[in-house]
Amino acid sequence: MDNTKNFIERINCGPIYLLLGQEYISLKTNNDYFLTKIKDKYVIENGSTNYDLLFDPKLSENLQFNDWADKLLMNMPEPNWFGSLGEIPFSTVYTSSPNSKLLKSFANHFRTTTGVYDEKQRVINPRDPHNLHIN
Repeated sequence: MDNTKNFIERINCGPIYLLLGQEYISLKTNNDYFLTKIKDKYVIENGSTNYDLLFDPKLSENLQFNDWADKLLMNMPEPNWFGSLGEIPFSTVYTSSPNSKLLKSFANHFRTTTGVYDEKQRVINPRDPHNLHIN
């Protein structure tokens, strides 16, 4: 119990960061909904079975694919534990997930969210406790 209390105190003192990979998409089902849909719709020539397939020129240079993938991700059901995770006062979320829906998932009554997707985008007021940067 003492360790739990200490952990909670450390979180409250901040700053805290979340590292979130793509695996959350398949946590309960062991099936990545996003990758499955891509493989069903497109023939990937490099034989990749993971997120490397997004770098296949057939996909990465296809603007229609980008629009289709973004719509697919926006309609994908989010894990029910995201609600609890969104209540933690993270300073930043670092993710390798291509899901832009994360911005909405982490926005709540005490903060807004800002996406920072590449080095050209400038983080505005990185110490603002009411704005979560998702990188």
